[in-house]
Amino acid sequence: MEMMKENKKSDNQKNKGETVDRPSDCKGLRIVTRLIILFVTAAAVIAFMLIGSCFLVVRFYHIPAPAPAYTAEKAPDTVRIAALTDLHGRMIGENQGKIVGRVQEIRPDLIVCLGDMVDRSRAEESETALAVLVKQLTAIAPVYYVDGNHELDIRDSDPEIYARLNTELEAAGAVHLENEIVRFMIDDEDTRPEGMELEAAAVGKVLDKGALGRKGTVVNLCGITTHYYWGEAEYALVDRLRQMDGVNILLCHYPESVLWYDAFEGGGLDAALCGHTHGGLIRLPFVGGVFAPEQGWWPRYDQGAYPVYTDTDKRNYGGGKGSQYLGTMIISAGLAGEHGVPRINNPKEISVVEISGISGP
Repeated sequence: MEMMKENKKSDNQKNKGETVDRPSDCKGLRIVTRLIILFVTAAAVIAFMLIGSCFLVVRFYHIPAPAPAYTAEKAPDTVRIAALTDLHGRMIGENQGKIVGRVQEIRPDLIVCLGDMVDRSRAEESETALAVLVKQLTAIAPVYYVDGNHELDIRDSDPEIYARLNTELEAAGAVHLENEIVRFMIDDEDTRPEGMELEAAAVGKVLDKGALGRKGTVVNLCGITTHYYWGEAEYALVDRLRQMDGVNILLCHYPESVLWYDAFEGGGLDAALCGHTHGGLIRLPFVGGVFAPEQGWWPRYDQGAYPVYTDTDKRNYGGGKGSQYLGTMIISAGLAGEHGVPRINNPKEISVVEISGISGP
């Protein structure tokens, strides 16, 4: 009997010894399994973010039209503008086919290029890529473009390439806005108005595109071409734009300039279309862009629509109690990266700005 008890005791001790070792082994296995799952999940998320950045998306932005923007029965309900920016001389699809195909689907009334469509480090190669694109875009709708910092750097370092680029783009039918206002009409019958120059203003050439006797929507398009900082000429030009009847739109590569120089102050400017930020390059879920030129790390204004109010300042977009809506700044995330930094979780973007309610109630 005692022997049986001793055997049971011995068996229990063995079992106890085994139960001491097993949890330790299982715990180590669980840690390894969790690490593998974590690694695979992280790799999948990063791969998804990188692959997603290869897509070309179309983002729509809607802004209300001012009451005097329409003239009568032929005015369309909506004016649609396709905005391209920050191509940096890249080819997106064979012969820019991906961009051209999406723009054709959009069926815009106007196409605008907001700067940095070429890259200063590959000026001649960029020139070819942009010319291929613009020659096809002008067959879809009127094309207007402004310079960004890369175009202006090429102008300063290699004027010959800069002049040749503009000659080629203008020969393709694009209009280069160098501190100028273009005034024209859009109606349901003709969205490719013939242009004629009616006046030359002291602060910048003002062009009237289209016969003003025709019924349609008056659009005033102002293009600012300068390195970041505005002088008296730029202030005067934007002030002139704000006082014009119709839909008033500012094209400026730098959203920071629109902020610094209070372009919306006093009202009269319906929209400012900008680029330059590349959407913050790397976009984190629930956070937004990581870095943008001029704004630095964690930019506040990286992409999207930013309504501007009377209590808005360059640090804080307002809309508080008693404030009045003035207009909307729209920042396009653009089409390429910057300085070799890849876009992550940040698809290439064609922005479409729809100005609605033009034909009245």
